[in-house]
Amino acid sequence: MNLYFVPTGVRKKIGGLLARWLLGRSHPQAKAALMAYGYKQKGMRPGEAMTRAMTDLVFRWPARQYAAAHQGKTWLYEFDWRSPACDGELGACHGIEMPFVFKTLPTVTGPRGLAGMDPPQALAEHVHDLWAGFARSGSMPWPEFDADRMVYQMTRGEAVHEPVMPAAAFVPE
Repeated sequence: MNLYFVPTGVRKKIGGLLARWLLGRSHPQAKAALMAYGYKQKGMRPGEAMTRAMTDLVFRWPARQYAAAHQGKTWLYEFDWRSPACDGELGACHGIEMPFVFKTLPTVTGPRGLAGMDPPQALAEHVHDLWAGFARSGSMPWPEFDADRMVYQMTRGEAVHEPVMPAAAFVPE
């Protein structure tokens, strides 16, 4: 959710009541969800807890549920490269992997670009090769997502066991 709240500067301005109200528009247990994502912990701003919670509730956890329910071969990856844009607060935002996949990094590079000044070209080559390889072969070079919950981390270049995230307690199966 950083893509929607960080570049505008809105995330920094969101206070506790507003974070709870915004999350509450789509989630009945907004306060509990915010607490699970670090709200009121030392150094955690309400807007940051809100975007962390919303990221998992809207994108990450549903993707894991879908992968677990899929009846066929399923591989899961997470594009975990953190963009330095917006003073490093943009992070691994929604859709940031697309210029890496399609080798279009120059379109998002520069002082106002979402990928910052010098995104890693080697990572772009790797991501593109993985997607192209999947299109050719129908498989990925890491373990499938199954009961072991293996998720390939793009920047690390390896699949890791991913524990259940806090969003699991707030999204029905």
